[in-house]
Amino acid sequence: MPEAPRAPVSERRPTFYLCAALVAVVVALYSYVFHCQFIDFDDTTHVTGNGCVLAGLHFGSVAWAFTHYVACQWMPLTWISHMIDVSLFGMDPGLHHLGNVVFHAVNSCLVFVVFRRFTKDFWASAAVAALFAVHPVNVESVAWIAERKNVLSTLFWLLAMLAYVRHVEAPRRGWMWLVSACMALGLMSKGMPVTLPCALLLLDYWPLGRDRTTTWVQLFKEKIPLFILSAAGSVVTIAAGAHDHGLLSSHTLSVSGRLSNAITGYVAYLKLLFWPAHLAPLYPIETGHPAWEVIGCLAILGAVTAIAFVLRKQMPFLLVGWLWFLGVLVPVTSVFQIGSQAYADRFAYIPELGIFWAIVWSVKMLPRPALRCSLAAGAVIMVVLSMLTVRQVGYWTDSVTLFEYDISVTADNGVAQAVAGMGCVRRGEYPRAIAHYREAERLMPWMGEVHSLLAEALTHTGETDEALRQLRAAVALDPTDKHARRNLVTLLVNKGRMAEAAKFIPPH
Repeated sequence: MPEAPRAPVSERRPTFYLCAALVAVVVALYSYVFHCQFIDFDDTTHVTGNGCVLAGLHFGSVAWAFTHYVACQWMPLTWISHMIDVSLFGMDPGLHHLGNVVFHAVNSCLVFVVFRRFTKDFWASAAVAALFAVHPVNVESVAWIAERKNVLSTLFWLLAMLAYVRHVEAPRRGWMWLVSACMALGLMSKGMPVTLPCALLLLDYWPLGRDRTTTWVQLFKEKIPLFILSAAGSVVTIAAGAHDHGLLSSHTLSVSGRLSNAITGYVAYLKLLFWPAHLAPLYPIETGHPAWEVIGCLAILGAVTAIAFVLRKQMPFLLVGWLWFLGVLVPVTSVFQIGSQAYADRFAYIPELGIFWAIVWSVKMLPRPALRCSLAAGAVIMVVLSMLTVRQVGYWTDSVTLFEYDISVTADNGVAQAVAGMGCVRRGEYPRAIAHYREAERLMPWMGEVHSLLAEALTHTGETDEALRQLRAAVALDPTDKHARRNLVTLLVNKGRMAEAAKFIPPH
């Protein structure tokens, strides 16, 4: 088989300059993260409180990474990347942030290279890559150390796409094996690539147009290994969620509740992309939406789908981009709910590409006078998005700054209150922490851990009687909480209540 055609030297130079510009922009926008701290939310599970990661990179820690579920996920490559950071940089949070910035910069370049290869359009591909690089909805994926899994899995997703376009240009079995290998590596970083084979089928329609020369059956058959990987990844993700009790059951969130959250969630993601204001690390899940809201969101989704379908001949990129957005988001909608978030900025990291290319290629079809105006408007939009990104990065300074901001832009956010309280304790600001914990207790009275955290803060301010009450509540809500039991025993012993203390000594 002949080798796939290489880009002429005349095309490599502008590609190099464009990628260098993307890297420079990403580094400039995210330079403040090197001054940010670890966050008391997932960073503890992934790095600062994970003994195997803190041990650095060695055979035992690598073996652990491949044989354990943590935080409802199996992602050995992500754990290994954190271990490498610990081995190289110790516990310097700024240098741990460096990895995420590098991956986002590389991903931005890959978005350009991949779309350039798929579409043969330099400037439209550059516009999509620029939107991806500067959009503030991606700040969560870059500024949050725990989201290494997101930027890392996306790297392998984009490499799989690059290998796939080589397969299309010069069909060879080896290219599809490389696609499969990249997908497998992506799944070992995060489960998001489970939708990759369906995404590639969309690209077969546009921009590749392979459906005009090959049957859909044949296009599907060549991707069977990818669908097998997708099925395996789905099973592992569900098993990990069930193992850590993170997958919400139908008793916790009803089927109708899941569907209504998924429908409204799609519109929420569109709002984040088109109006990225009040972005937050945690949007609390809602147990019920008004019927009018669900119907309205469903009408919006249905209308856009109908328009894209009607215009599929003249504007195939619109349909493909829209279906990419809808389809790639499916695994992270509330239909497969893991965790307490209604939706999350980080989940849009790959799905947003469909919206970006639908917008860019739609603008390309405007008449020349309107196109000139749109270019000027696009430049202004890029500047505004960049400014919003810089501002959003600033909120990730530490847990208190981030989650007090989260509280200010969301309603009834008990988890944010609790995490803000933890950050205040780390600063030694116990009265401020107590205020946050009190609000978290009001919003989540069933959560024993909140009562335990509040008791610890109260102990530091000398309010031991109230701390005892909170610890009793924590143990009553969660009898398996050994930490709360030990604290309760210690307080009771200090007060001379030995007999009562003996009742709460945790079993060994």
